[in-house]
Parts: sequence; structure tokens; C-alpha cells
Amino acid sequence: AILSNGRRCPNAALPGSRYCGLEAHQALEHKDGERQGEAPAQSETTPPADGITPAEGAASTEGATP
Repeated sequence: AILSNGRRCPNAALPGSRYCGLEAHQALEHKDGERQGEAPAQSETTPPADGITPAEGAASTEGATP
């Protein structure tokens, strides 16, 4: 867990968990479990729906008369 001062919790994680035995940190484990069911955000490597990457779109407009 990340503490309010920005550092990681110094306590060792419990077996089979990413968090230590502190109640507040164990509560975070339950919240992380809820997030795992969410759909992942679209990554930057996913091509746009129109199939034209930003570099291709810029290249096709070069030399065009405005």
C-alpha cells in the first residue's frame, strides 16, 4: 500500500496478498478486487476506429491546398 506521505508501507505483505495485515491496508485489497472486474481503459497502442493513425493523417494533409 502507498502511505499518505507517498512511501510504500514498510510491513511485509501477508502470504497470498499484496498488502500487510493492517485493517486499512486489507480493505484496499477488497477495493482492488472490485476494480479487476472493470473493463481496461483503451491503450495508446489501440488503433483509432477510422484506421488512420495520427502520423498517417498528418502525412495525408501535407501538400494539400487549404
